[in-house]
Amino acid sequence: MNIEYPEASLCYDSDGSPEELQSDVMFREGVTLGGQVTYTPCLIAMDVKVEPSVNLDLVRPFSSHHLAMLMCSAYNFYPRMIRVTWYRDGQKVTSDVSATEEQADGDWYYQIHSHLEFTPKAGEKISCVVEHASLKEPREFVWDSSMPKAERNKISIGAAGLLLGLVVCAAGLLYYRKTSRGWILAPQRSTPTH
Repeated sequence: MNIEYPEASLCYDSDGSPEELQSDVMFREGVTLGGQVTYTPCLIAMDVKVEPSVNLDLVRPFSSHHLAMLMCSAYNFYPRMIRVTWYRDGQKVTSDVSATEEQADGDWYYQIHSHLEFTPKAGEKISCVVEHASLKEPREFVWDSSMPKAERNKISIGAAGLLLGLVVCAAGLLYYRKTSRGWILAPQRSTPTH
């Protein structure tokens, strides 16, 4: 009996589970026209899809041409192919956009970062749209142009401190005026002595 080992071929198993990734090579038994038994090594590919985790953040611009820059980052996705697109008020944006290539995390997952430099305008809607095999339809992430929560908290605390200070000053002034009634502060005259 002759056993042949031809070039490896790719066998695609769409019903596979992650546990089967441990055995990434199997042999498929076959018979040629001449009656020889063959064993073809097949690499098992899985139909695993992992949704990206997406963050949309305001970051410091690379250049001084624009006042602001948004970064749309997609993390921990598989397979590698992904598309990140920017929209401003419903129109696709292609200028002032930069992106990294899909980068391997070292754990079979990938990440990508896309940047949009822009000059903010009141009432505009800027969004990052992510298309990936794990998503049934493209997912839109809209930038909230309002102030970040941390900044709002700082302003709230500052305003509360100012208000408290004004209340204490007003109470002190009222107390002073109430306790000093009847007293007239005037310079003392010295009586002339002859």
